[in-house]
Amino acid sequence: MVNIIPLPLKSSASGGNFSMKDLRLQSDFELGLLNLENSENANLIIKKDSSLEKEEYTLDVGENEINITASSEIGAYYALQSLRQLSKSELGNDKVKCCKIEDKPRFSW
Repeated sequence: MVNIIPLPLKSSASGGNFSMKDLRLQSDFELGLLNLENSENANLIIKKDSSLEKEEYTLDVGENEINITASSEIGAYYALQSLRQLSKSELGNDKVKCCKIEDKPRFSW
């Protein structure tokens, strides 16, 4: 299990780490909060999947790349916030532990 707030619906940790140095982006969404240009040689890949609910996302951190899947910019934003929490779990470290997170709102407001 991973340690982020709010606790995701499903999570699992695996061995290895991803280095956050030299982060390169490829995204199906326009995400103004990221100061990264789209790159063909990306290691942070954000894909659109219309079959997911509006705010649902999957975040898969592997040793060589991070994959985010969401149906909307909102879901992608939530996945990036989860990634941000994971990267701050060990201050001064530029590595994120490999894991998989699946999350969506538990209640509609």
